[in-house]
Amino acid sequence: MSLTTSAADNRQALDAMREALDGHLAGKIRADALVRAWREQSGALTLPPVFGQAMEELLRRLEKAGKA
Repeated sequence: MSLTTSAADNRQALDAMREALDGHLAGKIRADALVRAWREQSGALTLPPVFGQAMEELLRRLEKAGKA
């Protein structure tokens, strides 16, 4: 798979993730909805495993902070 194909495949998922982040920053969606949206889209991303692991760790921290 070429880099161009990977970037094109990732575009839709990244756009949805950005929309969720923008909604959260604007106060339109809560942190738990942001985490859920990102997890739903993460399966569609073509990334090296280390990036997925780092994202999941950040999502877990965000989730914990929202429950505190």
